[in-house]
Amino acid sequence: FRASVCMRWRQLPWSLRRGRLERLLPSAGRPLPPPPAVRWASARADRAADEATYRLLSPLEHVLLRPGMYVGATGRTNEHAWVVDGGTSGGMAWRPVSYCPALLKIFDEVLVNALDNVSRDPAGTTHIDVSIGAAGLPPTGLPEGALRVHNAGRGIPVAKATAAVHGAGVAGTWLPQLVLGELFTGSNFDDGAGRIVGGRHGFGAKLANIFSERFEVETADAAAGVRYSQVWRRNMSVVEPPELLPLPHSAASDYTRVTLLPDYARLLGEGGAQGGGGQGGLAEGGGAEGGGGLDADTVALLCRRVHEAAACAHPTACVSLNGVALEVDGLRGLMRRYPASDAALAAGGGSALVRLSPRWQLGVAAAPGGGGAHVSFVNGVATARGGTHMDHIERQLLRGLAARLAAKGEEPLPPAALRPHLLLFVDGRVEDPEFDSQAKERLTSPADR
Repeated sequence: FRASVCMRWRQLPWSLRRGRLERLLPSAGRPLPPPPAVRWASARADRAADEATYRLLSPLEHVLLRPGMYVGATGRTNEHAWVVDGGTSGGMAWRPVSYCPALLKIFDEVLVNALDNVSRDPAGTTHIDVSIGAAGLPPTGLPEGALRVHNAGRGIPVAKATAAVHGAGVAGTWLPQLVLGELFTGSNFDDGAGRIVGGRHGFGAKLANIFSERFEVETADAAAGVRYSQVWRRNMSVVEPPELLPLPHSAASDYTRVTLLPDYARLLGEGGAQGGGGQGGLAEGGGAEGGGGLDADTVALLCRRVHEAAACAHPTACVSLNGVALEVDGLRGLMRRYPASDAALAAGGGSALVRLSPRWQLGVAAAPGGGGAHVSFVNGVATARGGTHMDHIERQLLRGLAARLAAKGEEPLPPAALRPHLLLFVDGRVEDPEFDSQAKERLTSPADR
């Protein structure tokens, strides 16, 4: 009986059913249900909205949408850090800074590429020249906010990709354009080669290109007798045709020069402030599309990184900053830039440097009050958060110090009590290093490497 009633009710037109419901439901204080057509339309809209939440991004779109996964945080970060306030000649100072981690990282990607060339071509990579367009530093001809890294030595061959070697999809593309303008490209994918470099995943300088308003490369291939230059604009979305010129015999030596104007509006979220407009090339000091953004704290951090690069490149290559050669003779020279603690100065010492193996150096100094715990590098990459190499070295060092103190009859101290008083410097070389992220702040390779 109930089934028959329900069937008859459903067969009634909606206008009749609505009239009867209006007489029944108001007394119960309940709203009328929407008509079936309205319910069906709402359900379709909800489903369409759900379907629209799923998207396929290109690799370039993903990098721009999720920068933290590739270059670290955008926007400003406030913390304490070691900096070089004197530019080309100052010492290290531990002070509060406000900076953009992503901005420092894209500069570092280009700088590490130059340091990698020291390992690939030690005979040819005799110098690395870094230029920073910022007030307070020697003038370079660069516009405000522009950065440049120039290294001697063999670079990317000026040749076209072939279908047999590089794949049909990129055949005919010039190799410099492929390596600097396409993600997941590079020369570090042969894991059996045992390379001692900082690059690994095929991102590298492309990330600097993506986060720049203008990115310019110039490379000389002496074997081919050609100088190649090319410009990318608007976060690597606009590619200008390359320019190839004969390489004069008087300047027939290999080199690579990368000049970039970071996208400060995207990196800092402040709309970019300093710098001028125009469309001239950065190499000629012409303006660019955006603004500066190199405040004093950022410049001081960039200068520190260049001093660190000088220590890592020594003695193979000389590193200069804005035309001034940096007198940093390896890890020992870098240690001299750091202030000693008052107790160490009173004792007439306070630091020591030892070569643990052909690939590893360890420096130990008495930590100045409030100073950082370590300064470490792996294949030229600054591992600010340490990693397996620091854990391994710290364990052995602290156990040895504790045992030495106990042997002298001193009051026994646990290793954890000794650690805050030490500032450690580590420079190591690791084959095919592994890091916890593309930011490369922490080494995760096994300690036995």
